[in-house]
Amino acid sequence: MDTGLGGLGVDYVTDLSESMGVLQTLQDSTLTPLDEHPGISVNGYLNLGPAGFIAEAVHFLDDFDPTILSWDSDGAQPSAYHVEAFYGMTLSERPWVFSAAMGGTREALALGLPEQRLSAAAICTVSDGFESGLEYLVATDYDEADGGTGADSQVFSFLIRASF
Repeated sequence: MDTGLGGLGVDYVTDLSESMGVLQTLQDSTLTPLDEHPGISVNGYLNLGPAGFIAEAVHFLDDFDPTILSWDSDGAQPSAYHVEAFYGMTLSERPWVFSAAMGGTREALALGLPEQRLSAAAICTVSDGFESGLEYLVATDYDEADGGTGADSQVFSFLIRASF
């Protein structure tokens, strides 16, 4: 883990449509984009002692052919973002990390992604190589007017992780 104060990155991807989520969606629909779809990613992080912040945004620079991936009768130009804040502390002599995150997408309904996603988590290091935690997540689909359901889904997860 980097212990520096922070960092910033910018990436240009010549064909973002080759990402796993897009490829899986297009394979399921038996459609294949004929052109490359470049994209850009901007990411950053900030460490402030026990607290920190990370953020990332990804954006397609060109529209898809509407027969391949559409949005509002035109070619989709999907984008996504994720921001997260976290705080680490010791409770009952055990290290804990608490986090809250928000993410969202634009023009990504056809990719099966929610329009907005909110989550909160708490993870405890129980012993060397063993962690457990809880996460609560709410994902909101695109509105009915945009072709989605407008519905929320809620997930409560329990995490157990062991490393050897």
